[in-house]
Amino acid sequence: MSREASEPKSFGLADKIGYMFGDFGNDFTFLLSSTYLMKFYTDVMGVDAIYNITCLIPAAGFVLLALALLFIYPLNKKRVDSNIAYLKEKNAKKGQ
Repeated sequence: MSREASEPKSFGLADKIGYMFGDFGNDFTFLLSSTYLMKFYTDVMGVDAIYNITCLIPAAGFVLLALALLFIYPLNKKRVDSNIAYLKEKNAKKGQ
């Protein structure tokens, strides 16, 4: 049985939707556990203002991540094409 080098399958819409639902499931479990802990801390432990902390910390993290991705590593078509060309060249050298 011979192995032939083939072009990688393109990342289509079905793949993107699959990853979207996987990420949604992960986010849902995080939301569920965060909500439970917030309810537990306020009702059982008697900690006030936990709602503000549990809402502001993830929001601040998201804003920082979005800004970092936007300004530090803008992923556009030109950058993706250059990364693909670099990886193809690297793999071609490795195969020699």
